[in-house]
Amino acid sequence: MKQVLFLFCSLISILNAQNYFPYKLGDAAVYLVDSYELFGSSHSYYIEYYEFNDSLIIIGKKYIKNYDVYYSYYDSLKNILYSTNQFSGVVDSIDFNCTPGEQVYTILQPYCPLTVQPLTTETILNQNTTVFTAKYTGANYDETLKYADNFGICFLYTMSNYGPGMYSCHDYTLKQIRLNGTITPDTLLNIGLGESLNSTVYNFTTGSHITLKSTILPSVHCGNGYKAEVILVDKDGNEKHTATLEPYNNNHRMFRYYPPNNITTLDTIKYRFKGNDLGLNHYVVYTPAEGYATKVIQNITSIEHDDFYNLENYSLSQNYPNPFNPETSISYNIADAGNVKLIVYNQLGQLVATLVNEYKISGRHSVKFNAENLPSGIYYYTIATNNFTDTKKMVLIK
Repeated sequence: MKQVLFLFCSLISILNAQNYFPYKLGDAAVYLVDSYELFGSSHSYYIEYYEFNDSLIIIGKKYIKNYDVYYSYYDSLKNILYSTNQFSGVVDSIDFNCTPGEQVYTILQPYCPLTVQPLTTETILNQNTTVFTAKYTGANYDETLKYADNFGICFLYTMSNYGPGMYSCHDYTLKQIRLNGTITPDTLLNIGLGESLNSTVYNFTTGSHITLKSTILPSVHCGNGYKAEVILVDKDGNEKHTATLEPYNNNHRMFRYYPPNNITTLDTIKYRFKGNDLGLNHYVVYTPAEGYATKVIQNITSIEHDDFYNLENYSLSQNYPNPFNPETSISYNIADAGNVKLIVYNQLGQLVATLVNEYKISGRHSVKFNAENLPSGIYYYTIATNNFTDTKKMVLIK
């Protein structure tokens, strides 16, 4: 009877246990990386793939290769993940039985103990699951590491501080997995239709255009394959013009269609967005999935092209006056409403002023910079939004 009860309890324990490293040879994980470096004024997105395609045998245990030079073995009975760097041969471990407040070490940052947080339930790849979180906060380095039941590492955040105003951040977010040959979800790409198609054609004589917008995720999801396909038809459905458009001005959510001069009121713009999904399936994705979105041209005006150009694009203008003493103006355009940060730093990369750090509506904005308390020299100002970064130089002469 005792033996039966022991076996029953052992079975219940196994059924209720989490699996924080579900991968076997042939499996894969795809992450979206958000990288931001203030000192370099760069903000970028990219995709990283991790193929579990190699293994090492260490003391009779098969360690699966993951994350470049690291190999891992998960003991599901003990609920411990063992990892090693193939060059050092040192075996590290994360004990998922640790309670909140306890510290764990990882092979990624062996000298930075991460403090275990309370278990949470989060939605990972559209599935509610248990998430184990550990965090480290230091003077020059921060890290947050999350393991999800049945998904492995679902999120990794690192921040390195190199001095005043100089730091780099990286977010790794799990976007797709392949387990036992099944890929979840099918695609990474989610283009989506943006705002209503602008229905006014601007100034035929200087290059009229119609703006098409999408709600695409960061452009890395489709690489260089992201395009808009347009067909212009008359009110009777007869085709008048076709075009395949590239993203305008490196803005992967905006396209400009320049229609022919014979466009008239009640013509219809038919359009769709196309992307080459960079996930594990490499699908070609269309939005709408079938057919085209449509917009009937209601009126034609002659509003100046340059005015529209200024409102529809991101830009950072050169400060005026330049050189200056002690005050100058900095203007910038925002194509889409959102958070905007505008900072000034010196030649050493030290932050000297934060001019803007708030939500801004789309349009043209201007801000004053007063350098009365700063020495003469060269300064740099950087603007950063969700879709745009730029840096310019200015000179203070006293």
